[in-house]
Amino acid sequence: MDDEAAIRGLLNEWRAAMQAGDFRTALDLMTDDAVFLRVGQEPLDRTNFTAAASRPRRSSPIVEFMGNIQELRVNGNIAYMWADVSTTTRSSRWAPLVVKRGHSLAVFRKESGNWLLARSADMSITSRTDA
Repeated sequence: MDDEAAIRGLLNEWRAAMQAGDFRTALDLMTDDAVFLRVGQEPLDRTNFTAAASRPRRSSPIVEFMGNIQELRVNGNIAYMWADVSTTTRSSRWAPLVVKRGHSLAVFRKESGNWLLARSADMSITSRTDA
């Protein structure tokens, strides 16, 4: 499998894990120094992601995730990707659906032969809230 196909596979596995609320699998797809940048929030490092993942949940807050990769480039053991993204979330079964749209920029690093997510900048903003 070539590097681009491996990264696309990682993204599919990440999406499936997040939609299933399987944060343990998501942790396995991240570098030890992974950082998530989010609009209007403090950066989220792996330690904080792990803490959030350890909280028991009945289900994932992510109802739907769609992404359209605009560019994916690989250079040695580093790759980057930017995409148009849309997520639909719900904080609880009774909460309204929140739709966010925007762009995402991700950096991947190849470690021990495997591609892992190292950085993610999610620039999505709320576009709609359904009651």
